[in-house]
This record gives sequence, structure tokens and C-alpha cells, in this order.
Amino acid sequence: MRLARLLYNAKYVIMTQRHVDKKKREKTIVDKEKREKAAADERMFGDNVEGAVRQIEACVESLQQDGYILSSVVNLESSREKVELVKGSIAQLRQDFSDLYYPNKLNVLNHLTENCGADAADKIAVLVGAHVLETGKVSALGSDLATVYRKSDSLEDQA
Repeated sequence: MRLARLLYNAKYVIMTQRHVDKKKREKTIVDKEKREKAAADERMFGDNVEGAVRQIEACVESLQQDGYILSSVVNLESSREKVELVKGSIAQLRQDFSDLYYPNKLNVLNHLTENCGADAADKIAVLVGAHVLETGKVSALGSDLATVYRKSDSLEDQA
């Protein structure tokens, strides 16, 4: 009976230690990903977060004046180096943004192809560096964030 109890205790200690080790490995991976994201954000925004917000909001205002409306806020699988606004067809954007996904991992450009058609020439814009609200205000900054706009032909959509 004592031998069985010792064996049970040894198994319990081993299982507990394996669980602790697994949690440490997972935390190390998460910490590394956080450090990499922080470094990418630092490269993109530096010490000029307010300037980046102004730049993004100016891009949004320009898009709105050109008849673009918010389509979605999305994530990039890889971080980008700078805030940028890219306009083009879905086919053109697919070359630059193959890693553009909704939070549920659905590819944004595939979804837009279904809704707008594959040849939607110059009807899509991607603003890299932030999630932006419909009001044009920045809700989140990040080197792995983007906001997608589509050009509206309808006055009803623009209202």
C-alpha cells in the first residue's frame, strides 16, 4: 500500500512539474510576441504618437471627401514599418496585403471579392497603422492594424 502511495505521489509531482514547465514555455512565447509587437510599434510611431494620429485622421478625412466609406477594421499577420494609405483594386491590393484578415481569420480581400467583384478597380483603400471609427477618430494604433474602406457610388451610403 505504501509503495502504491509513493508511486501516486511521484506521478502527481511529475505531472505538476510538466504543467508548470508548459505554462512557462507558453508565457515565454507570449512575452516574446509582445516584445516583438512593441518593437514594431516603436519603429512605426516612435515618440510621435500624436503626429501619427493626426496623419491617420487626415488620411481618413481625405478618403471621406473622395467618397470612401468604412468597410471594416482588420488585422495584419505581420507588422508594417510605417503608416500608409494604399488605394487600388482588389487584385492590386492582394499583392501588398495577402496577410489582411478579420479577427476571426477570414481573409478580407476574399470577402471583398465576393461583395464587390474581383475587378473593383480603384474602389478599395487600406489604411495601415490603426483601427478607425466611422466618425474618423482613431480607436487603436498598432503596426499590425489596418482599416479598410470602399468607394461608394451611392449617396445613401455616404450619408
